[in-house]
Amino acid sequence: MSKSLIRLVDEAILPAFLIVGSKIIAIAAITDILSLRYYYQNLFTLYYTTPVDSMVVSTWSDIVIYAVMLFGVIVILVKLLYFTEGKTNPAVVLKLAKANKLGFIQASVDLYHSLFIWMLFLTGITIYLCVRIVAGIDPVILAIPVLVFYLGSVWVAIKEAEKDISKKLEAGKHELV
Repeated sequence: MSKSLIRLVDEAILPAFLIVGSKIIAIAAITDILSLRYYYQNLFTLYYTTPVDSMVVSTWSDIVIYAVMLFGVIVILVKLLYFTEGKTNPAVVLKLAKANKLGFIQASVDLYHSLFIWMLFLTGITIYLCVRIVAGIDPVILAIPVLVFYLGSVWVAIKEAEKDISKKLEAGKHELV
């Protein structure tokens, strides 16, 4: 296997665990906060006493998963915008060096690998939520923030990639002259 493919698989482990973990924690928290009644059929099957309770828990836990994935994408986009090798302000580099945190500055290639995986997961969750909205399972009002945040993050990622590509092309032209 190629190094890039292995890198992408490695990058997918954290978001996958976050999806599963945040779903479990969200279900437990929502059930506890709303004091919903439930029972177990077996170890991994949880049933609520009414279908409405089940839908409420499912909808809110999906929103939590979406928020966790969106937060991950935003963190990577901020790092890509401000903390890559060529874009970091020298004063910030000095502060990071004093705090012994220079590892926070990463190569843009590494961040693009991470961004690709996180955007892939965010896209899947967005499609899942949109299907549930179209099917009438989740409220229609949920579509507005989901699509706005998703399209906004895609737009920022594309614009940043365009800037990086044009910068590298300009650098390549100067090297040829």
